[in-house]
Amino acid sequence: MSIVEKEGSFGLAVLDVTTADFYTTSIDKEKETKGDIYQKIYDEIARYMPKEIIVPKGVLKDEHISHIEEILNIYITFKEDTYINDLVDEDSNSNNKVKEENTKKDGLDEQIEEFEKALTEKIVTRYNIIEKNEISEEETVVKNSNDIPITIIYAVAYLHKYTKETQMQELKHLNNIYIISENKYMVLDSIARKNLELTQRMKDRK
Repeated sequence: MSIVEKEGSFGLAVLDVTTADFYTTSIDKEKETKGDIYQKIYDEIARYMPKEIIVPKGVLKDEHISHIEEILNIYITFKEDTYINDLVDEDSNSNNKVKEENTKKDGLDEQIEEFEKALTEKIVTRYNIIEKNEISEEETVVKNSNDIPITIIYAVAYLHKYTKETQMQELKHLNNIYIISENKYMVLDSIARKNLELTQRMKDRK
């Protein structure tokens, strides 16, 4: 799983290399209070229970790291903000590089916009992007890349690169990415899920 943050909104992506299940979602700061955003992140993590989470440095505070590592018992790997630069450097010149200081101080300047455009093109060229309603199971191919939140593009990019590095090969069987829209399903609170697991383990021991 990967978690990224851009201007207060979050993108999450989760991948099972064996089954080729690749899902992603976004959490919009405009729709949630700050506390609710992090609770939704915990709930998404608890929903998939990944073995490892890839996070750019500075995205999570100490309290969030403690919750994920100690309560959910999941390992976190931290990466630099510039970790995914070379994904677009393969196809473009160095002017597309995103600089950490520009991102934090100047917002989306022209350089950042160029980078994000190139990164989006890289992802939508590599994968079929499909929006999925988990209630109706209806699937819709996303034809306009502008309809994809940039937080999702970043989350997918981090996971794409990390998976390619750790597997040491291009995973050609990974073709589809499913966008799961907010509020189209019900998830257990992460604490409740953990309590249920503990209760079940206690029952199994009897």
